[in-house]
Amino acid sequence: MIRVLHQDLDMSFGVVAPFRSDHPILQNLAPTTIANTTKNNTLAIYISGSSLLTELSRLNDEAGQLMLGSSANLTGTGQNFRVEDVDYEIKAAFGIIVDYGLQRYHIYGGRPSTIIDFENIKVLRMGSTYELLKECMMKYWGWKHAGGYGV
Repeated sequence: MIRVLHQDLDMSFGVVAPFRSDHPILQNLAPTTIANTTKNNTLAIYISGSSLLTELSRLNDEAGQLMLGSSANLTGTGQNFRVEDVDYEIKAAFGIIVDYGLQRYHIYGGRPSTIIDFENIKVLRMGSTYELLKECMMKYWGWKHAGGYGV
């Protein structure tokens, strides 16, 4: 499902899934990094339809390393879709800023990304692209989601 939605349909969304703490690629991470990026033996991953992030991910994978990042916003303040919309305090902490221009999901009014637990096929957060994801999942896999979180 994830591969079809991301690679074939060029969609962006968050995925929550179990992970193996003994996986070789995780061994170079500090225990505090793992503790701060996981919950109940699951890891949340943003799957981007952006060609820039896809290429950066490919290069990191080829090098056998992870690319970790945080949202460029403060909790509860909505999504930023332009570099100039990011708070100064956050930009000051960056080592590098890549201005990739206005992002395509800006039309959703600052909604964060949709997050889906694909192991249990459960929506954890309805955000931008939710309607598109729902339609594709109904069409291709017969998924019926009436709305609401955790349904």
